[in-house]
Amino acid sequence: MSESSSVSSKLRELLPQLFEKTQIRGDRYLRFQLNSELTTLISIDYVTESLIIDRDKITPVPKMSPFVMGVINSRDRVFFVIDLPLLLDLTPIPSYARESHLIVINVASFLDNKSSELWLGLAIDKIQGITRTEKKPEKYYPFSSSFSEQEQCLLEYINGWIIDESQTLAVLDLAKIVKKSF
Repeated sequence: MSESSSVSSKLRELLPQLFEKTQIRGDRYLRFQLNSELTTLISIDYVTESLIIDRDKITPVPKMSPFVMGVINSRDRVFFVIDLPLLLDLTPIPSYARESHLIVINVASFLDNKSSELWLGLAIDKIQGITRTEKKPEKYYPFSSSFSEQEQCLLEYINGWIIDESQTLAVLDLAKIVKKSF
């Protein structure tokens, strides 16, 4: 018997819980700061990738809406990048920021487009990671009376709320966001 198999056998004997197969449950969401005060979620099913890029890599396009930051080339794909907080009538991402956090989504399923791949970059304040939960978004607005006037505008783009152990998180409605951006 080799030394590595004896170590493995010994570990199985001493710590059997490490070798038990566990099924991971729940839906996955990308968690991010929309602005400095608001943490939101989007379903990971629509996310192609998340990037942190130098702001210089976004090429401005003249005569576009103010929320369009420009175009970027990433992995042989060229797509528009929008300032998501500005699109949602919130405070825009600071123009002096050297880096941008981007969420790249495939928007073809939201549009009546024959192509199966059409990308859009959503610039946000900061990507925080992945959240997994078995809870489904609930369609009520628990704190709407305490929202600022700007946050009241955001309610139109919220698909529901997930009440996590420590906080209540808004799940954004990507279909409405994509339709507003095109």
